[in-house]
Amino acid sequence: MGNKLDIVFFDAGGTLVGADDIFDTIISATKLPQNAKLELLKEFIAQKNNANSFQTVKALLSEVTSNIAHKYKIKADRSIIAALYSKVYTETVHLFPQVKETLDFLKKNKVQVVLVSDADADVLIPQFSQLGINQYFEDMVISSQIRSYKPSEQTITYIRKHYDTGSKRSLFIGDSIDDILTAKAIGADSVFIGRDCEQSTFRIGKFSELLPLLKKEYHFEGDAAY
Repeated sequence: MGNKLDIVFFDAGGTLVGADDIFDTIISATKLPQNAKLELLKEFIAQKNNANSFQTVKALLSEVTSNIAHKYKIKADRSIIAALYSKVYTETVHLFPQVKETLDFLKKNKVQVVLVSDADADVLIPQFSQLGINQYFEDMVISSQIRSYKPSEQTITYIRKHYDTGSKRSLFIGDSIDDILTAKAIGADSVFIGRDCEQSTFRIGKFSELLPLLKKEYHFEGDAAY
């Protein structure tokens, strides 16, 4: 049996919730060729990782799409792209199996649960309310509010300052390398959901495997653990 767990940090999209692929949605709406999807994705990541200039997800998607559409001589209305982001992550979003059960287990065992998400708060917060999981999170670290993305030094400094990860046993759960790099930087264990990731502490194929892993690797007191 492992040590007692004090804090769990969760990523949102791809970890707790799923939705339609935003880039497929943009391709369809703008009539861009399918092979432009990889261009959109690469440019979005490049701009997101630009430490010199923060933009919200909506703004990034709008700018990147507009630039690439121009290359193909297609007009892409930035306001429409921004609206697509909001639409996809409110109308097509769904919880993965066992999310509520796992969050409820952590709450009953008095583990602090914090969301750390690269998202726009005006979309994510209503989304979580709609899904009925807002109440499980003691706090939310959202990129549009702190104006930085994972795993930037600004995000890492913010987490260290507010959650005392140096003296508490913490775990970061996500589905991207950015989540795992953030976990390492704050001194937390990590769970990677998806394909193999050698840098993570643990790896699982899907969210429903998380609760058995937690019970196996960490110590929880009382009947709530069983």
